Amino acid sequence: MPEVNTTTSSSSNSIDEAARSEKGTKKSRKISEKADAKTIKVPATDLYAHLPEAEAEIIKRQVEVPDIKTSYTGLFRYATKFDIMIVILAQIAAIIGGALLPLMTVIFGQLTGVFANFARGISTPEELRHQISHYTLYVFTRSVKISTK
Repeated sequence: MPEVNTTTSSSSNSIDEAARSEKGTKKSRKISEKADAKTIKVPATDLYAHLPEAEAEIIKRQVEVPDIKTSYTGLFRYATKFDIMIVILAQIAAIIGGALLPLMTVIFGQLTGVFANFARGISTPEELRHQISHYTLYVFTRSVKISTK
């Protein structure tokens, strides 16, 4: 297929010439105006025209899958009770994890303040170690409490 420059600076004659010079299609091309350029809309062609009819039908059945509608519970029709229990526990863990994410932002913000205070000379190295240990222990105990529930 010949390349066609479709910007506004190209003339419509070059587009018409490219459309006439294309081999194999007798359908005309439609030119639609956009805000910044002219585009060529090519009609949809049969992608399987080069194949024998039997092979084309087989490939069409494999590629073109119809949409199947199912309910949420229909997705789990073959799940065991253990599978459903795991899904429910995973949903609860996801909710807790999502709720605690903003809390972690607050904790890390406070920890950043501890480093800033040390850098400005407001706190001593001993206070820095104590506060880092405090926040580290806080994060660890929260994660242990969540995992034991």
